[in-house]
Amino acid sequence: EEIEIPVPWGHISGKISGSPGGQVVLGLHGLQDNAGTFDRLFPELPKGFLYVAIDLPGHGKSSHFERGLPLVYTHYIFSIKLVIDFYKWDKVILLAHSFGAQISTFFSAIYPERCQKIILLDSLVPKLVTNVDIIKYYRRHFDEMEAAEKTIFTKNPPSHTYEEALNRFMSNRISKLTRESAEILIKRSLVKSGNGVRFSTDQRLKKLFRYTLNYEQLITVLRSIKCPCLLIIAKDSYNILLNNLGFEFNAYLENLDLAQELPNFTIKIVEGNHDVHLNNAPLIAQHATKFLLFSKSSL
Repeated sequence: EEIEIPVPWGHISGKISGSPGGQVVLGLHGLQDNAGTFDRLFPELPKGFLYVAIDLPGHGKSSHFERGLPLVYTHYIFSIKLVIDFYKWDKVILLAHSFGAQISTFFSAIYPERCQKIILLDSLVPKLVTNVDIIKYYRRHFDEMEAAEKTIFTKNPPSHTYEEALNRFMSNRISKLTRESAEILIKRSLVKSGNGVRFSTDQRLKKLFRYTLNYEQLITVLRSIKCPCLLIIAKDSYNILLNNLGFEFNAYLENLDLAQELPNFTIKIVEGNHDVHLNNAPLIAQHATKFLLFSKSSL
């Protein structure tokens, strides 16, 4: 069933299924994806829960944020709260992939009383920005956003055939998607345009203004999460972390090491790539089901 939640800049769209009176599992997708990312996973999860997947602002069928200002990481964190408040849910279980997992980490740290559990799929925290680079980062981001808006809002978006759009979507992906998985995702992100289709995704998301936190601040965020957390990492992604040198990769591994030491965190490494939840939903469901049914909340 499709849902539409009113927000000050328009609406947040989504899909709802499962048991109306059950504990809410709120699905949050990755950057430039949409609620369809959970189409295969949710049916594999146990009955008795209410499964809700939303299109984050600027994704899928949801309204874009207003033009003229940078797209900021915190906007998406706060959007989670707007959805939860609209339905008057006391607590939710967050199940989130990639960028959705990153904002879920922060949401559960900021609002621990609203989160019963969290399941993070192949991501934990955003990339870090060093103290040395922070001013350059701000300047570069503002310049790029300004240039992007001029291009996006002065030109007509390109139109494609369905096959062209599908191939473009698959080729731009950081990890390999099966055609079937790609078709599941793309159907919420295409709208008619002339004789063809175009992507509805807000193109400014390519210039999203991410958090500029240092390592010590991110440690504080992780330690502020009070509920049980299951972090599922794809082996391909983990190998990329291990085989790359540099500040960002090393800091990310250090965050994983810290998470392993925290009593409320459980980390599982599974075969597959960044989109394993779509390409092999039963594998992820196996771990997620145990966590949903048997892991007790500390709040």
